[in-house]
Amino acid sequence: YSTETVEPVIGIAGCQCSSSTMVMATVSNPYKVPVISGSATDLALSDKVDYPYFYRTIAPDSNTGDGFIALLEHFGWTRAVLLISVDPSTRKPGLSILERLQDRIG
Repeated sequence: YSTETVEPVIGIAGCQCSSSTMVMATVSNPYKVPVISGSATDLALSDKVDYPYFYRTIAPDSNTGDGFIALLEHFGWTRAVLLISVDPSTRKPGLSILERLQDRIG
């Protein structure tokens, strides 16, 4: 392999899920190549110590919960349905929303 005939990589358009993006961002760190994702929402990717060259164009999961709660409060809704995935890697945000709702209503 020679870099003399290959243009350097200037960035990587990220993966579609957070777990794959975490791997890609970790592998690209030593090369200081930015990874940009429009769909990786795991809050762990916001850690600039572990992922200094990762950027996203979508809010992390933690913001989704705040928005859901604000929507309920804004419209004065007392009942809502929240569908949560059974996949452990994607169900954490839904459970977090439920915990925050329980904290607010007692």
